[in-house]
Amino acid sequence: MNADSQYHEEGRAEAYLEGRRAEEILDATLSRTFSKLHQLAFGTAVGIVSLSLLGQFFIGYRVTLAGSLIGLGYAVVVGLLGGYFIAIRYNWSVDLMERRRRGDA
Repeated sequence: MNADSQYHEEGRAEAYLEGRRAEEILDATLSRTFSKLHQLAFGTAVGIVSLSLLGQFFIGYRVTLAGSLIGLGYAVVVGLLGGYFIAIRYNWSVDLMERRRRGDA
């Protein structure tokens, strides 16, 4: 067992808590625990992981130059179909609201 005082957490905790209010301690603890993220580093890490996961959904896609062209093709198809069906649903909703407003529904 280490008898050196710098290794005893109880002593450090008591010195840290001495003369401080609970709110101050909580604020200090939360600010250390939930410190800010570097936006570019976090975005890059999440983006790379997300890009590599697209290979699970799109056959032939990899994070390469050739894969980016395959991904472009998938994006065009998925975007076209997704936009088409969203527009159909939107137009149907607007038509329904118009009929209700006129009292036709």
